[in-house]
Amino acid sequence: MYSILSFASCEPKDLPGDVQDLSYSPTDLGLYAAELALSSAGIDKSDLGLIIGDCSTPKELTPSEAQRLGSGLELQIPCFDLTAGTPALACFFEYLRSTQVDKIAENILWISSNCPLQWLHSNRLHSDKTEIAKYFSNGAASAILSRVKEGRFQIKSSKYLSFFDLEMQFSLSATTNLFFDEDADFGVIDECVKRLILEAKKTVNFEELTKIVVNPLALKATKNFISDFKGDFLESLKGDSLGSSVPQLIYDNKETLISGDKILSFMVGPGPVGGYFLLEYL
Repeated sequence: MYSILSFASCEPKDLPGDVQDLSYSPTDLGLYAAELALSSAGIDKSDLGLIIGDCSTPKELTPSEAQRLGSGLELQIPCFDLTAGTPALACFFEYLRSTQVDKIAENILWISSNCPLQWLHSNRLHSDKTEIAKYFSNGAASAILSRVKEGRFQIKSSKYLSFFDLEMQFSLSATTNLFFDEDADFGVIDECVKRLILEAKKTVNFEELTKIVVNPLALKATKNFISDFKGDFLESLKGDSLGSSVPQLIYDNKETLISGDKILSFMVGPGPVGGYFLLEYL
């Protein structure tokens, strides 16, 4: 059974040098986040046996983002992407639960690195970078998992879902409405979150929860459906960085965590796809 030794995250402003021209890549952000996570976990990169990446906004489709990160870390170990959009971390936890990856690696590096601002700009979906920045952000998040060293984050349950019977238009105009327009039609998002909550209640005791972490797209609907929650909602003041958003929030709020916290995360993204996972902080 794997536990999480550390989370880490970074933004473009954390990178050395001038990054104002958007010349950096998801790999640059991912490598920085990987180094932070390794340092926080107290293990050397040579202790890693597997790298799993997530990148919804790659500059090139091949090689995989995980292979690029492995090369940047100068490691010759298995590396592959498990790209799953916004609920990428929930999908990764499902992968751990349903495979025998523990026979391959004692320690795993998971990284989600996304640059939606660059992707939107390069695909000419919007000419005003200032406007885009209100809704999205570039960033990376990482986690070190181990089955030989006990971490403070224990994975209690997880679920990744694809809502094939629902339709969500994915364009900048639709996304800005879904994220921020109070008068927008949140029907699809509401339905996704409702299904996630019903699924989570099969295995999670909501009365024991102390914190709920939600990506920006799912926050409003989650608050509506769990209006009687007495704990803390961890909210992001940044734009959405897709699969990086929720682990970034956990990392940014790590100083507020206390032993015994039970943290439930909900994630909904374009597809639509969704997921949740429950962590206990020891």
